[in-house]
Amino acid sequence: MSETALQAILSLLIKQIVLFLLPAFAVAGWMNQRMVQGGQHPAITAIVALGLGPAAAIALFFHLMLIAPNMPYWLYIGLVSLPFLVLFVLFFRQSLMCFGEAWSSLQKLILPIKGGALLFPVGLVLFLMAWVRYLWLKPVMEHDTLEYATQGLVFFLNPVIEYSAHRYDAATGFYYVGLHGLNFPLFSTWELMFNAAVGTTSNLLFRSLNSYYGLLIALFVFLYLRRFAPRAAWFGLAMLMLSYIFFENILKYHIDSYRLFFGVAAVWSMLECIERPQWRNFFWFGVLSGLQASAHSLGVFLSVIEFACLFLFLPLPLLPRTKMLLYAFALFFTGGALHYVLDVSIGTGWIFKEIAFF
Repeated sequence: MSETALQAILSLLIKQIVLFLLPAFAVAGWMNQRMVQGGQHPAITAIVALGLGPAAAIALFFHLMLIAPNMPYWLYIGLVSLPFLVLFVLFFRQSLMCFGEAWSSLQKLILPIKGGALLFPVGLVLFLMAWVRYLWLKPVMEHDTLEYATQGLVFFLNPVIEYSAHRYDAATGFYYVGLHGLNFPLFSTWELMFNAAVGTTSNLLFRSLNSYYGLLIALFVFLYLRRFAPRAAWFGLAMLMLSYIFFENILKYHIDSYRLFFGVAAVWSMLECIERPQWRNFFWFGVLSGLQASAHSLGVFLSVIEFACLFLFLPLPLLPRTKMLLYAFALFFTGGALHYVLDVSIGTGWIFKEIAFF
């Protein structure tokens, strides 16, 4: 029996708390403690954490399925959530300060506008209502999105991540030809497992991914440019939202906003490393570049370019520069590049082998 709209919205809210907000608050508190010591603004850290948290949880999910397949669904959900719950408890105050600063930064830019005190909360509520309504009405469609969703279903039906020359599922007759990391379809797998564990059926969380990460890109641009001038923040946001491709892309259920967010975040982190070459900044660069790679194959090549830029422009002697880059590379490899090494060595061959389409 299908869920009613109210049940589906409640299900989406619970899933977002478990997979989006809990990891985001946990990561924000940890990042804020370390990044603020390095000079970074908490509002930017909050936006990055909102994207990093869910993706890090799914990256952990990938590693769990890789080394411990066929576990009960509730156990996967619990094991993915547990470390973020611990971090949330440990860094709760830092999390509140981080997101409080982000909220304050938004208010400072909007409230001075005539009627902003009323328009801000009313506009936010109307936007959220329209967003959920849109997710409810528009089905999952288009080739790539259907492919990711179907691969997510395959992982749900058979919780095993295996590498072979042909990613073919005999039970469904589905042949997955994707070249990219598996994090995006695993969002669908996580949602299906959560549904099975608690007795819900909606897939609104998977539908929300592209618009969620698109909004994070817009917020990042808005708050990042604020440090130069309020007008720069508004002008940058207007240029971004008036770009037809960006605006139209937010209305799709696709991977683009997800992968682009980590492209933006990884470049931001790279610049932080150049401006303040400290171990804490290299830690987050390694994490973000790994998630950039796990999101999409282009992320691997972008990460290589970013590592090259760091090697060339870091204001450090050769030995400490090399040590910091190796540290970041180890995180990059574990967090995302591992998939491609496995795929090249025992899987499809990735870009080094022509894909047979059926």
